[in-house]
Amino acid sequence: PLAAGRARPAAYAAFVLAGSGLLVLAAWQFNPLALLLSPAVLAVAFGYSLTKRFTAACHYVLGLALALSPVGAWVAITGRLPHSPAPWLLLVAVACWVGGFDILYATMDYDYDRRAGLCSIPVWLGIETSLVLARLSHLAMVLVLVGVAYTGPGLGAGFAGGVVLAAVLLHFEHRVVRPDDLRRVNTAFFTLNGVLGALLLLAGLVDFAGWLG
Repeated sequence: PLAAGRARPAAYAAFVLAGSGLLVLAAWQFNPLALLLSPAVLAVAFGYSLTKRFTAACHYVLGLALALSPVGAWVAITGRLPHSPAPWLLLVAVACWVGGFDILYATMDYDYDRRAGLCSIPVWLGIETSLVLARLSHLAMVLVLVGVAYTGPGLGAGFAGGVVLAAVLLHFEHRVVRPDDLRRVNTAFFTLNGVLGALLLLAGLVDFAGWLG
């Protein structure tokens, strides 16, 4: 609506300010460290869109914005940075995951990004090489998730099985998108990754609930 001129920028500015204020307020109610780190979180979130102006690594900056969540949750609950490797590994896994599927999504913007002078990996490397990099990013995600399964407190066979199923889903995701056929990018980007996220959540709950004994 904003880009099409059907909404006023002031309304969006008010929404952004209110949301940012709520984040800082929530951080303050958790603990001092959460409050101290909240401006950095906002800086990453707001800075992502600007990175498309000057670096093709913008996809991984978006990944970082989402990947801060597990570390942020740890800080909110404990009041300190993680001492376990699992949250940091999960941060890396999420950054690779989001960066990979955002590269897939960016293939649909290839022509516009070139005309507008915006940066993206498809513009920088071409669509075929970009799809290879997206696959490598998701391979890295799976390998790091194996580390999460081994080091995460309370995780075990349930989460490990979820990682295997996630790898299968990612393999299928990259089978449906080809350099000469980008018609199913939305299926790969929205549907499969939505299922994957829910799958990993359920796999973790299986372990925490002790459903496998």
